[in-house]
Amino acid sequence: MVMLTHNLLITSKQDSLLVWDVRRAEPIRAVRLGVAATTGVFVQHLITVQDSVVCDYGSQLRVVRFPLVPDNKALD
Repeated sequence: MVMLTHNLLITSKQDSLLVWDVRRAEPIRAVRLGVAATTGVFVQHLITVQDSVVCDYGSQLRVVRFPLVPDNKALD
């Protein structure tokens, strides 16, 4: 799991990422990584890079952008 912002947490489950609102302690969005209904691939590593999350998905690296998350540079 990784923190995307001070209120948003990213976790993974089979074939997808979950975005959690930590204030409400509930998931607010699921992001499917696979095309098939059930491929059975689990994400092992998550890294945040600005408004994106980089994760492993099987033998691939996936970059998932969250464009509504403010860039830290824009807050300076």
